[in-house]
Formats: sequence, C-alpha cells, structure tokens
Amino acid sequence: MGHSKPVRSFNRMIRGSFHNKLLVSFLALSFIPIVLIGFLMVKILQDNTKNEEVKQFNAAAKEVDYRFGIIFSGIKDAFSTLQNDPSFYTDKTFASNQAQAYSRLYETTAGYREYADFAVYSINGTCLLSTNELLDLPDYWGILRDAAQAPENVIISAEEENNQSVLRIAKAIRDQNTVTGYMVASMKSSNISYLLAGIVSSQEGIHIVDSSMETVYAAGTADILNVNSEIRSQVIRTGSIPSYLDKYDVYLKKIPDTEFYTIFLKLPLLSNKTLSGMYRLLYLLGSISIALCFAAAWLFSRSFSEPLKQMNTAMKKVQEGDLNVRIKENRKDEFGTLSENFNMMTEELDNFVEQKIETQKKLSDIQIAMMTAQLNPHFLYNTLDTIKWMAKSAHAEPIALLSAKLARILRTSIDRQPFISLKEECQLCADYIDIQNIRFNGKFELDFSIPDSLYEYEIPKLILQPIVENSIKHGFEDVEKGIITIKAEETEEEIRLIVSDSGCGMPEEMLKKINKHDWNDRNGHIGLYNVDMILRLNYGTASGLLAMNKETGGTEIEILIPKKKEIENV
Repeated sequence: MGHSKPVRSFNRMIRGSFHNKLLVSFLALSFIPIVLIGFLMVKILQDNTKNEEVKQFNAAAKEVDYRFGIIFSGIKDAFSTLQNDPSFYTDKTFASNQAQAYSRLYETTAGYREYADFAVYSINGTCLLSTNELLDLPDYWGILRDAAQAPENVIISAEEENNQSVLRIAKAIRDQNTVTGYMVASMKSSNISYLLAGIVSSQEGIHIVDSSMETVYAAGTADILNVNSEIRSQVIRTGSIPSYLDKYDVYLKKIPDTEFYTIFLKLPLLSNKTLSGMYRLLYLLGSISIALCFAAAWLFSRSFSEPLKQMNTAMKKVQEGDLNVRIKENRKDEFGTLSENFNMMTEELDNFVEQKIETQKKLSDIQIAMMTAQLNPHFLYNTLDTIKWMAKSAHAEPIALLSAKLARILRTSIDRQPFISLKEECQLCADYIDIQNIRFNGKFELDFSIPDSLYEYEIPKLILQPIVENSIKHGFEDVEKGIITIKAEETEEEIRLIVSDSGCGMPEEMLKKINKHDWNDRNGHIGLYNVDMILRLNYGTASGLLAMNKETGGTEIEILIPKKKEIENV
C-alpha cells in the first residue's frame, strides 16, 4: 500500500506526457539490453569455466583410475604367478628353496617395485622375505585376517605403519585349498606420489580416502589442508561432501573395483575475486551506459516531443480564436511538413473567416430592416443553414457539419410541437456530442442501448440533451475520454430512460437537490432544472429526475415516462 501512491504518480507522469513516454521507452530499449547482455555474458563465462573445470576433473580422475588399474592388475598378475610357484606353498618348501623364492619374487615384481614393496608372510604373519625391510604383520586382525577369510580374493585395504597410512594389496597362498601364507604389496605415500606424478599441479591437491573418509594419501594443498576432517564433518552434517573448501573447488570420484575415493582440490578457473571484479566493472559500465542512454534518449525524445508541444500550443490558440498563430518551419522531416500544413490551414481558415464575416456584414445590411423589426428564431435557423452551405462550398467540412447539427438542434427547439419521438431526441444528443467532439478533438463518446421497438415512442422534447450536456460540462473536467450511455427499458406501464456517464460523479449535495426536487439554488444546473420541471408538469409531481453515483464511477440519471400512443411513421 505504501508504494501504490508513488507508482500512481509515476504512471500519471508517463501517461500525461508524450515526451516522458518516449524518454522511458528509449531508456528501456537501450539500457535494459545492455545490462541483460552484460549479466548474460558473465553467466555464460561462469558456466563455460565451470564446464572446463569439470572436463579437467574428469580427465584427471580418468588418469588416476587408469594408473591404479594398471598397478592393481599387475600386482594381481604377480600374485597369480607366485601362487603357482611350488616354492611358496609351505614354510618347509620355502625354507628349502629360499634363494629360488627370492629370485622368483624379484623377477615377478620387477615392473612394479617402484610403486610398491612386496613381501611374503607365513601363516602366523612372520615376514619370510621382502623387497624392502622385513616387517611382521598380525594375523589376528587387519589385512592378513581378511585374506585368510577370503582366500580366493585379492584384498585391498589401508593400514597404519609407523604413523603413516599404507595402501596394502594382499592375497592368501594356498596349497590344496589350505592357506599356507600370504603375499602382500604395500604402497606407501612415496610410491603413490610416484604413481600419480604430473596429474595435478603443486597449487592443487589430490587426496585418496577410504569409505570412512580416512586419509590414505594426500599431496599438494590436500596435504596442507585438513581435508578429510572437513569433508567428514560435512558428510555427518548434511550427508554430502562440500563442493567448496577454503578457496578450492572439491570433486570426488570412486576408484573402480575398490572402496577408495579420489578427492581433487582445484583452483577455480574463475575465482570469486575475479568474478566480483567483473560484476563491479559491469555495474560501472551499466552506470555509464545509463547516463549516456539517458542523455541520448532525452535529446532524441525531445526532438519528437518539442514539435508536438508547439503544435498543441498553436492548436489551443486556434481554439481560442487566434487564427494568426504560426509554427516555425525549421525542420525538413515529417514534422516540418506537418508544421507547413498547419500554417496553410490556419491561413486558409483565417481567410475563410474574414470572407464569412464580410459576407455576413453584407447579409446584415440587406436584412437590417427585418432584423430591426423582429428577430425571429427562424431567421437564426436560416442563417445557420446558409453558413453550412457556404462552408461546404469552401470545403470547410467541419464548419459545415457544425452548422448543420446546430441548425437541427435549433429547429427542434423552436418547433411548437412539445413532443418528439425517442429517435429524434437521441439524434439531438448525437448532434450535440458531434459538436462537442469538433470542439474538444473527439474527447466524448455516446453509446445507445435501446430496443428498436422503443424508438417511436413520444417523449417531451429536449429532456435527454440537457442531461448529456450536464455530463460534459460537470463530469469530464479531469477525464481524458468521456463515455455517455443512453439506455431504454420497457415495462407494462412505462418506459425507463437512463443516462449514465463515466465521469467524476456528482456531489452528494447536488444529488439530494435533484432527488428532492429542491431547485431554490440551481448553481449552474439550469438544464437539469428545466428537464425536471418539464417532467413534473407533464406527468405530475410524483415524476421528475432520479440521480445517483455509480460504484464504478460516474453518474446515472433516471427518467420514467408513462406509455403514450406511438407517433405514426413519417
């Protein structure tokens, strides 16, 4: 509600000025596309950079999966080869062929020792041989227990060794379905770093975690930031990993055929700082654009509205009777042509009026004796008829039309016949509206809602035209377009005539005077007084006007006419 008044004031300002309409239109057509295109370009840039980040992540994740896949596959193949070597079946055979077992171990794992340390363990977890240092493992928990419980599978698990995470791959050694030992490959951080070298830059990070989000390996910024703690906390709170950590975008991908995940920390191609700078630049350019657009729109709209303003001022002076007004012809476009035509029109109209005045003087001299004796209203009618034909001969159609319609009204008013048909009364109202529209540039509209069967009923003459005149005089002062409607309805005993308008309504004090027939102070409403008196004189004191204001705006005046004999068709 608080914003409705400023909005209405703005709308009135726009509707009330062609210059303002042009100004707002030019601003909208120039500034809005610039702003929209600017923001759209930033959004497209964001989307493109985000898509590029996703492509880079997918490529890096694919490379990680490929390298781990190659290593895991090679280690599994090495385990299968060693499994088929009798030297590894039992502790006894291993002890008798230890040299051969070492040789076979080094020979089989030759292509993978840069990526993992290989060792063979007894059934109780004693390290029998290793490509690095001998380190016993417990057989009652951890990866050896998992391998013993699933001897046919290769087990991949992360364990702690000297306070560091180690990724281990293990498989049980079986002799006729009996577990006799274990083969284990251990990938330390140095081995994984060698395996994943070159996938991410030093300013970015890569993180390998298990299904519990425990760190297995971290490099780059992932080794500096407490990634697993932050991600685990986010997963506990929301059930999903964060998409942003510190100043890095976070991407997660599961390593195929394992329970491990790769987490990438990537610097955004378009950082928030850069994005904020782009928006600030966009706002600055938008401010400059709106200033330039406003200046250009003001000059351009003024070049349109100023000639119209001059034309409107000149037309008002013509309406006031000044036919000597002229518009400066300083343009070569359509407005210049319009100004030239206006000047030609006023000059011809001035000449016509002078000729008409001269003709009227001559006519007055000829008829001076008769005018001195008696000024009969019929003479006025004849004079208007003369003006009509003179205007037609001079091709001044508006004046001819004005004279003809005024003459018809005058002829009806001086006719001694007190009653006319409803059709004739409606024609008088239409003539009156046409005259006013000539004067006020088509400001008024008259509509009829009357059944054809009622047009020939007799009513007192000049009871509708004064009501129409009253609406125009008092109801449409602040209205751009005035609409008057005349309705007729028939009952068994009377005809109901209603004249309604879309104006500003009638003051309550005036409504009371009309409805109470209190005409002691008529206050300029002599026409309504005459109509009310005609009705009451013809149909009794119970008759007269009944007025009310409509809820939708405007006034409605009702007349009840008792049914009389229809006048004969002429």
